Amino acid sequence: MVPLAGGSPAAEAEAVRPRPFLTSMDASPVNSFWTARAQALARAQDRYLLLLALAGLFYYALDIRVSSSHESPTSLRLPLVDIELSALIIWAAAPIVLGFLLLSVVGVFHALRDAHAHLRSSSSAGVSGDTPSTTPDITFNILDAVVYTSPSSPKLLKRLLSFTYPLFLTVFWIEAAVFLVEILARPASDIFATNDYLFWQRFSANVFRILGFIFVLAPVPGLHTLWRSRLGSR
Repeated sequence: MVPLAGGSPAAEAEAVRPRPFLTSMDASPVNSFWTARAQALARAQDRYLLLLALAGLFYYALDIRVSSSHESPTSLRLPLVDIELSALIIWAAAPIVLGFLLLSVVGVFHALRDAHAHLRSSSSAGVSGDTPSTTPDITFNILDAVVYTSPSSPKLLKRLLSFTYPLFLTVFWIEAAVFLVEILARPASDIFATNDYLFWQRFSANVFRILGFIFVLAPVPGLHTLWRSRLGSR
């Protein structure tokens, strides 16, 4: 797990090294709360990143199937409950699902930043003499493993790899935005062909389009803050 704000190479190397939880003997009750909160948020972030990656790959494959199908509508069968769902309706929900997951990940980044800030302020104020200056983090996801650097790694390499998280999230934001454009261009009668009433076809399509527009725009401020924090780090 990589913190939102950048830091020195030594601090970044220390931040990703697995360490145990602080106990009540090592920190004050306030620090114990924020340490546990930071660890819980880090684990949640790892799950959200995995869900985002799986959803992005699923919708990419679904887009290929929908685009290459000559039948309208195509359908997806759920193997466990043996139910057929319209592939076009699931496809139309792509901006909503991807935007929601992006918003969740960005929200965790901000919550982690606040938890780290509380721990740093507690440490600088001398709340506990054993409280470390960096937030302990025992999580180590696949992104951390891929971009892991040691203290002896070149500074330029560390600088470039510090953009891994914002770049990863931006890729899926672009995917969501592309889906939204395709949905706006597709006729409502095509997406909701299972409904015989033109009014409900248009109404349903507009609901999906409005929600997709909201969820695509919602993560933008958080992504901007994440990119700015990386670009502003030394």
